[in-house]
Amino acid sequence: MQLSPPNVLTIAASDPTGGAGIQADIMTIASCGCHALSVITALTVQDTRGIESMRPIEAGWVEAQARALLADMAVSVFKIGLTGSLENIEVIAGILSDYPDIPVVLDPRTGLRSRRCLGRCRHDIRIDQMAVALD
Repeated sequence: MQLSPPNVLTIAASDPTGGAGIQADIMTIASCGCHALSVITALTVQDTRGIESMRPIEAGWVEAQARALLADMAVSVFKIGLTGSLENIEVIAGILSDYPDIPVVLDPRTGLRSRRCLGRCRHDIRIDQMAVALD
């Protein structure tokens, strides 16, 4: 009997270059012999030099994407990347709290290489709080 590969749910932004974000997560997860499930948190306009702009996906959509997958498939690990907005951080934290036994890889990518300085912001503080809550 062949066992199914573990499902890894990655929650992150789309990177059209494929160098980071959902696209890179999917390749990495597959290379580890796992099956990638994905929830998009933001769309970016970017090239290999950095992000020009970003459009967060509405938090309700982020939650709906994740909950649909979680209701249908067994998830072995969560991987959290760029969240896109404070509202998305809150939704993601709520989802993680509903599944306390599933391990979390927290890689929020707040220090983006952008053509404009993003600096330390409210996103960083909320992500720090999410990390402490997971501890």
